[in-house]
Amino acid sequence: MTNCGYLPKREREIMDILYRLETATACEIHQALKNELSPSTVRTHLDRLFNRRLLRRVKVKRTFIYSPLVAKGCAARAALCNVINTYFHDSPREAEEYLAQVLSGFPRTCQSINQSGKEE
Repeated sequence: MTNCGYLPKREREIMDILYRLETATACEIHQALKNELSPSTVRTHLDRLFNRRLLRRVKVKRTFIYSPLVAKGCAARAALCNVINTYFHDSPREAEEYLAQVLSGFPRTCQSINQSGKEE
């Protein structure tokens, strides 16, 4: 498995948070997850990601500060490949056509997703 490979759901969510925030403590990640996991579970996931060499961890006083080690572009490619494989039968052409269709109504699509929680 490469550093850009498959991640379980919770670890992927943690990585998404770190790409968005750039750096964060376990407590900040716990809050960003809306307290869905216990603080110790968040730390366990962070340890796993660190051991896979996906995260940098720097100790400041008594707290670890985490940041992604894998380039954002690599992670984005892996995520896009996963979407293409999962929703478009491994067909980049199907994904491209769908994306063009969605982007043509992008502001309206985003608004309807935000209002309903799912695409219409």
